Amino acid sequence: MDRYLGRLRDLVAELAQAGHFSGLDEVIVTCGGSAYFDQVAEAFTEPWPAGLPVVPVLRSGGYLLHDDGFYRVRSPFGREHRLAGAESPFRPAMRVWAQVTSRPERGLALLTVGRRDVSFDQDLPEPQVIRGAEGEIRELAAGSCEVTSLADQHTLLTMRYTDPQIGDWIGFGLSHPCTVFDK
Repeated sequence: MDRYLGRLRDLVAELAQAGHFSGLDEVIVTCGGSAYFDQVAEAFTEPWPAGLPVVPVLRSGGYLLHDDGFYRVRSPFGREHRLAGAESPFRPAMRVWAQVTSRPERGLALLTVGRRDVSFDQDLPEPQVIRGAEGEIRELAAGSCEVTSLADQHTLLTMRYTDPQIGDWIGFGLSHPCTVFDK
């Protein structure tokens, strides 16, 4: 990322030196930054060539929500803390619930959410908690089940160490919040 940002800064300087920005009141330099906004902000706040009226714009698509996948791993609030062995200070701000509607065979459950409802462009939904008929919400053990496929309106949940019943609710973490809003 740092190399890319360095090349972007070099390109802006080359274009300015070639006269492509002469006569402009401002030069907008923009870059995405949901996962690496710390590095983009640092690169954009360094001095620009003298006389070049740069207006830096940071475009972060995931600025409203922290997620359970892409940004949990890549954002500085997950990446830096994980590398330091510390707990991430951000908690995911979204969870989708789906009800178990069918148990067609051993080790498989069908749930009431599908491609039309949730994002899946980065990762499939991550089953995290279960709410049974008694109403208590329990954490699901890591690896106890996983989403193996999404149909238009259903989730196929493969179960290893858990046994949800028809009517139970599964809470899922989602990856990549931008496309969640599209849904």
